[in-house]
Amino acid sequence: MSNPLIDNPNQTPDFQAVKPEHFLPAIDAAYDESMAIVDEIKNCDDLPTFENTIEPLEKTSRAMSRIFSIYGAFYSNKSSKAIEDLYTPLSRKAQKLTKEIFQDDALAARFKSVYDARDTLGLDDEQMRVLQELYSEFEESGTLLSPADREELNAVDEAMIDFCAQYTTNLAASTNQQAFIVSPTETAGIPEDTLASMEENFAQAIAGMSPNAKDADKEFYEELSDEVKQHLQTAGSTKGYLFVPERLAIDTLLGIAEDRSFREKIFNALNKTGTEAPYTNEAPIRLLQEYRQKRVEILNRGRPQNEQYKDYTDYALSKTMAGSLAAVEALFDEIEAPLLKRFEEEIQTLTEFAAENGQNDPLEPWDVPFWTERYKKETWGYDSKELSEYLEVGNVIEGFIDHASELFNIRFEENKNYSTISDDVHAFDIYDDKGGYIGILHMDLFARTGKRGGAWATTYQSATAGKPVISAMNCNLPKPAAGKPALVDPVQVTTFFHEAGHSLNMLLGTRSRYPMLHGTSAHASDFTEQQAMVQERWAFEREVLKRYAKHYKTGAAVPDALIEAKLESESFMADRQPLLIIQNARRDFLFHSTNPSRYRNTADIHEKAKLDSPVADMIRPYPLTRFDHLFSSPQSSYAAGYYSYLWADTCAADLFSFFKDAGLYDTARGVALREFYADGCARTTHETFNRFAGRAPSTSAFRKEYGIDTPAAHSSEPDNKPKPS
Repeated sequence: MSNPLIDNPNQTPDFQAVKPEHFLPAIDAAYDESMAIVDEIKNCDDLPTFENTIEPLEKTSRAMSRIFSIYGAFYSNKSSKAIEDLYTPLSRKAQKLTKEIFQDDALAARFKSVYDARDTLGLDDEQMRVLQELYSEFEESGTLLSPADREELNAVDEAMIDFCAQYTTNLAASTNQQAFIVSPTETAGIPEDTLASMEENFAQAIAGMSPNAKDADKEFYEELSDEVKQHLQTAGSTKGYLFVPERLAIDTLLGIAEDRSFREKIFNALNKTGTEAPYTNEAPIRLLQEYRQKRVEILNRGRPQNEQYKDYTDYALSKTMAGSLAAVEALFDEIEAPLLKRFEEEIQTLTEFAAENGQNDPLEPWDVPFWTERYKKETWGYDSKELSEYLEVGNVIEGFIDHASELFNIRFEENKNYSTISDDVHAFDIYDDKGGYIGILHMDLFARTGKRGGAWATTYQSATAGKPVISAMNCNLPKPAAGKPALVDPVQVTTFFHEAGHSLNMLLGTRSRYPMLHGTSAHASDFTEQQAMVQERWAFEREVLKRYAKHYKTGAAVPDALIEAKLESESFMADRQPLLIIQNARRDFLFHSTNPSRYRNTADIHEKAKLDSPVADMIRPYPLTRFDHLFSSPQSSYAAGYYSYLWADTCAADLFSFFKDAGLYDTARGVALREFYADGCARTTHETFNRFAGRAPSTSAFRKEYGIDTPAAHSSEPDNKPKPS
């Protein structure tokens, strides 16, 4: 049987030809390819050198990563039960390869010989970075441990694969379980494209009832609640609306849906995700809490007493730009109190405003976005729904391309000949100013069955073996009915620019001759989120918005008065976003710092980590049961790392301040920012930032954006990488 994952002569993956049955043979072939490199290193009779040991060692994960990148595309963007069932066997094969390589004593001895002599070998900065990253791989894989401790570590890692698989499977199934039928009386204020998506969900559920239903339709129907199924069985062929919870869609609808009962239902449906049998996530969360702490305890057995990790939080932060919990807490201490005080005042303003406008019941979390929108409209004349009429998705795409082209001096050309994961995907070839080929960007923007919720960016193919890098940015916009416009709300535009920023980092950050240092692959998220968050800041600058915001009917440019109204109103309730990160991060840190013997349940973590404010619930933090940033993989970079969004945001504000001073498209600063992206992970995080700014990061620009008048703090703590024992 021909396998397009193994026998693909094309420059790009053939997504349309790939089937679930292709992955296991392909992963076995990748394993054999990698082990052949290992054998070549070990069988070399020459003394270990960077060239005969480190460079081939850096290549050992490439084949496996290539298969996992394609699998990730299906798992996240086009999933099915057959794809989900592959998660555990594929993950175990990848883990086996990691252990075979980094627990091999003979290979470790050759590596250590080069590593110990590194300061005498005349290595450049990139080579030193490769050595440090590989050293971390050896240590974290258990090379420094006894055989018995290695065996225990391996058992822990294998178990965590199962827990994460259970968590993500429950999350996907529970989303459908929380779906509900929407009455026509509840649809006031809901955009046409969202209603079209809800009609499509309803039609798919009806189709899934048929004895001859397609697998995807059948799976969709079977995961629905009994209540919804009963309704569908009596619906016949009539049309209806079926709402399936998705975080970003709910964030939008809470602000514009006029029916309060509908807002309450979507809010509760989202927060019930992963909480009810048979899809409760309490069990896998408890086990991940225990096993992550156990993993750190085992690793400590191979470390000197004065270098041991206190807990999983300490372990995770040791690899970040922040470097320590103390540094993160210093940032929180600097901004939390003034943000929270103002948020409390604004919630009081909304409470009074809602009461004046007919809401007799107390303000609830699902009311806050709606009354925020109403207050902004009455006070400043700003209406996000009106602005959305100027934000048709095609224009947003063109706007970003125009922006990125000028900022980085690059060129986009759409190419419809590539095989993509879905027909909805737009693919672009990207070139530099001299016509040199950079790579391919996939834009996968619309929600569909089998695609996970949220927004993210990833690499489908690395720039190796003469093949181009392929990055994909993913959103979950409601897909409009045929012939209807796809209007995007302002929050979704910000998300679009954010994810596109990640993709640009993956595309431009390939200058290093070592692919393990490309893009985002070897740095923590408190650095790699900066490249995305700085792009957000261009999205609604007047100069940029005027370029792409055109009315979907008339083509008229967005009025200056509407832009002005947005600018005047945008600070109101803006504090909620950084407070959300702080609240989520405190849950994250407490969870990953608690002794397993004292861990009770997710509700206990929520209560103990709650911000000290009577309006804390209005921030709408993520329950751990649906907090997939933390539990999507055994050692997720966001586990004890969710604070990264705030750390990176302060740095992104700092980066953007240079453009605010010099000009949004200042040529010299654009060149410097492209260099910032091009470095990828070839330098330490602080070196890369300092090369752009000429100094350490400062919170001054962030505090200015939020009107916080506290002394500036600098995140000047150096990278805290493990040192050889």
